[in-house]
Amino acid sequence: MSVEFMVLSLSWIMLPLLWMMVPKQKIHHALIAALFCQMLGWAIDLTVVQMRWVEYPVREFPHATRFNFSLFTLFYPTLIMLFVLYAPRSPRRQAGHFLLCALGLTLFAELLRTYTNLSAYRHWAWYCSFLTFSLKIYATFWFTRWFQKGLVS
Repeated sequence: MSVEFMVLSLSWIMLPLLWMMVPKQKIHHALIAALFCQMLGWAIDLTVVQMRWVEYPVREFPHATRFNFSLFTLFYPTLIMLFVLYAPRSPRRQAGHFLLCALGLTLFAELLRTYTNLSAYRHWAWYCSFLTFSLKIYATFWFTRWFQKGLVS
């Protein structure tokens, strides 16, 4: 069994476990955050792949898309959804929370790039991943907060 297959399998195994961390009263907020992050991530990652800045040699649907479906459509948005859901209310603590989340996701992406064949950077660097993860986290956080204001009665 290849390392890539193990990573992708573990991401599928972890998805239901991560979703079980969402309290029942916050499931609608979690769905909004995850779907918004998926939409934003799909647009960003598809652009990056189409510009050939990053390539994904091992992917689930090689004829359908050139980016990794499991990681970029399911796993990363689920992690970002959890980060947004459990973000602190204090602005100072939020900044540290966002920074740690973006750094953690960037480190994970860099480890995958270094030790697996799941991604190959052509005209990309770690700080580009950091910026895109930061954008996804920040935009998802503010969209979710904005959307929650409409749900409060």
